[in-house]
Amino acid sequence: MASNAPIPVLLCGKIPGHIQATTEIMKPEFEIVEVCSSLEAARTAVNERLSPSSALPTEKKPRVVLMGGGFTQDDFASVYESVEGAKSVPWVRPAIMKPGAEDKAAIAKGPPSAEDVASRIRKLLEEHLGELREGKGEGEIWWM
Repeated sequence: MASNAPIPVLLCGKIPGHIQATTEIMKPEFEIVEVCSSLEAARTAVNERLSPSSALPTEKKPRVVLMGGGFTQDDFASVYESVEGAKSVPWVRPAIMKPGAEDKAAIAKGPPSAEDVASRIRKLLEEHLGELREGKGEGEIWWM
C-alpha cells in the first residue's frame, strides 16, 4: 500500500448519524471499506476481510476495526476472541466500554453526539497513524 493511500477501516456501528459523521471526518487519510450495523454482519465482515485465507487485495483489508458503543463488551469479545483473523489488526472501542472502568452514568445518558464520537476517533487514529501505516498494533485494543 502506498504511504499516501487511505488506510482501510472496518466500521461497526449502529447509529446512522455516527456512521456518517465518522465516515466524513476520516477522509482523506482513512477510508471506511465496510460498515456493519449488526453483530452478525461484523462477524461476517471480520471473517471475510481479515481471515488469513481472504482473497481481498491488500488495499481493501482493514488496518483497524472501529466498534462503537452500541456493541456490548460481550458482543466485542464474541468477535475479537473467536473469529479467525480478528486479532491481526488493532481495534478501537469507547472508553466507557472498557472492562472494570465502565461509567454506568455515562452509558445511561446515551451516546455522545456524532461530532464528538467522530472527532475522538479521528484524534485517536491520528495518534496511531505511523503504526497503522506500518501495519502494527496487531491484537491491541485502543480506547477512545
